[in-house]
Amino acid sequence: MSKQEKNLTKAEKVVLSKLNVKAALILQVEEIFSEAKIPMDVSLLYDMTEDDLLGLIETWAPENVEARRAKMTKRED
Repeated sequence: MSKQEKNLTKAEKVVLSKLNVKAALILQVEEIFSEAKIPMDVSLLYDMTEDDLLGLIETWAPENVEARRAKMTKRED
């Protein structure tokens, strides 16, 4: 913990922690979309809630996309 972080109030530490979580989720969504070559205005991500970001991650994570694709392929057979 840095010297500045030690001087933060409990409320400020909570806010900082939440910002760090949201930033990590935004980076994860950006990475997923970039790898999938899905264009997106990343500024939209900053207005989303953590639940919305988690929903995007769950929907577009490569392993979940593959699982849905396999499921759809089985239905068509």
